[in-house]
Amino acid sequence: MRQEVVTNLEVLENKVEGIETSLMTFYENKDIANASVELVAAGLNATEDVIDYYMKTCEWFRNSSCISLPR
Repeated sequence: MRQEVVTNLEVLENKVEGIETSLMTFYENKDIANASVELVAAGLNATEDVIDYYMKTCEWFRNSSCISLPR
């Protein structure tokens, strides 16, 4: 049971890191397609529409000071 919880936390952490990587990819390159691919690689169901939504609504894309993901 304990190992299962640890494994689940590791998976979640990898997904968070994948989100951060994809957001940075998009922010640095303004590349919606590649950011979406990285989110999917992180185990998330993402489409270009998801990235586009964040681009339009999240302060992070405008001034790099959006929410910081918990560690």
